[in-house]
This record gives sequence, structure tokens and C-alpha cells, in this order.
Amino acid sequence: MLTQRIGMLTEAVKVVGVYDASQTGIQRMLSEGVNNVMIRWIAGGFCGAGGVVGAVQFMPLAEVIQALNQCYQSRAQTIK
Repeated sequence: MLTQRIGMLTEAVKVVGVYDASQTGIQRMLSEGVNNVMIRWIAGGFCGAGGVVGAVQFMPLAEVIQALNQCYQSRAQTIK
């Protein structure tokens, strides 16, 4: 059971999030995969409204990683 839980938690450890769809530059930042390129923002007050931090929300991974580590520890104790 612990091994299955570890597998499921491992699958959950990935960068995933949501963004304000009205800010088209955010999707471009993630999908174009280019380095050292500035993307022009069309929305006038974007930077004043919190910029990328204000328009993007990532799933918090700390809790998932903490649970994964606990499962590893529990499994190691069970095997002893």
C-alpha cells in the first residue's frame, strides 16, 4: 500500500498551475521555450497589477513532497 501511495504522490510532484487567460503573454512565456527574449504585454496595467505573480497561481508542492517523504520513511521502517 505504501509503495502504491508513493507512486501516486510521485506522479503528483509536477509544476502545474492556472493563469489569468486575459494575459496572453503568460502562455507564451511557458510555451515558446526561448531564452533571453522579452515578451510584449498588451494589457496596460499588467505590471502595476502584480505582474506575473499576480496573474499566475501554482499548485503548492511542499505538502505533497512532505507526504511523499513520510511515506518513504514509513516504508523503510516497515521493511526493517
